[in-house]
Amino acid sequence: MRKFAAFFLLLLPFQADADDVYAVVQNGAVTGFYANAAPSPAPPNCCTVMDRGDPRIVSFLSPAPTPAQAYDAAIAAGLVVTSTATSALNGTYSVTPTAQRNFASIAASIGSGQGLPHGAATISWRDVQGAPHVFTAAQILSLADAVRDYVYDLQQTQTAIEAATVATWPAANVTIP
Repeated sequence: MRKFAAFFLLLLPFQADADDVYAVVQNGAVTGFYANAAPSPAPPNCCTVMDRGDPRIVSFLSPAPTPAQAYDAAIAAGLVVTSTATSALNGTYSVTPTAQRNFASIAASIGSGQGLPHGAATISWRDVQGAPHVFTAAQILSLADAVRDYVYDLQQTQTAIEAATVATWPAANVTIP
């Protein structure tokens, strides 16, 4: 009876515990996995049992964002602004396409000599948290320039990375006067 039990155990498939997966590994990198059981029939290079916490599994399940995804995330996060002259302007400001159009409109108005809306000496501009900040024409132009430059740098970085050129995403913070 003892021999039969040993033989029977040899026929059972290997059972991974709940934290294990059956991984397909090619050239040391995980290229696929099966969460609960190895496939039948097993494909070539299958299957290495790995813990779900193995860095190769984590990397496979959470790949780096695409350049477009990284760009979108940076736009959504906004730009952290620190003013050296007026700390009341410090905040994180939106850089979405809508915000960019609003900045461009105000900047064009100032540049054409029309000044701020309604001829005001200052305007209120909200940060991403909804908190209002009071800007003069010169200060709003500094913020508009910073947003323009940041978005331009994001676009250039995305383009470079998509072209397989080494590039670093710009910092999401800027100092204005």
